[in-house]
Amino acid sequence: QGFTHLVCVGGNGTFEGARAWLEAFEGPQPSSAFINVSIDNDVRGDRAIGFLTGVEAGATIARGLYEDGYTHKRIYILEMMGNRSGRHALHCGVASRAHLIVLPFFSFPEEVLKEIAEGLSKTESALVVVAEGYEAERRKAEGRGLTASAYFQMQLAQHGLRDQPNKRVIAEPFSRYLRGVRPGFADVSAAYLKASLLFDAWDAGKSHIMPYVLATHDAGVCPFD
Repeated sequence: QGFTHLVCVGGNGTFEGARAWLEAFEGPQPSSAFINVSIDNDVRGDRAIGFLTGVEAGATIARGLYEDGYTHKRIYILEMMGNRSGRHALHCGVASRAHLIVLPFFSFPEEVLKEIAEGLSKTESALVVVAEGYEAERRKAEGRGLTASAYFQMQLAQHGLRDQPNKRVIAEPFSRYLRGVRPGFADVSAAYLKASLLFDAWDAGKSHIMPYVLATHDAGVCPFD
């Protein structure tokens, strides 16, 4: 249709799609770019737009459950974003002082699950943050239809940590409260910087690129590859 520039904005899936899309062009490829906007910050070599805002909002949710658990003597197992890298769950868990953070690539042997269950049994309250990608393949293969938090709750129940009237163990489902959150200043400024870097690179004749921002003095553009 005569477009001269193609910009794809999204996370890892969009990134892979952009690469495949460009390879499918039969003629000359348009000037192209990818803007990394991923709550989980799962594209290497860049700080995604939205990551810091997501951590701030997510940590607020997690801290609320931490305090509620302390007040009412409950153990909360909170599922958070983190399909592959788990950076969102990790940072939110650290910021909210979670007692345990379970990342997507974790797979606990039975003796470790038993140790965790016994440890949590001895506490009056606790917050456990579980990334949504935890045991994803195993959950799919077993066909139970459980969320990551419910699955981890089931694993702990098999080792004695069960939800009871006198000791609540509550699996909180994946929270989507982050949708529509107002972006923080750091993300807004990084977005403007990335746009500026992109246009400068196009003026210089570059294409097939991703503007990146890692720190105040660590920014630029790099090729897709």
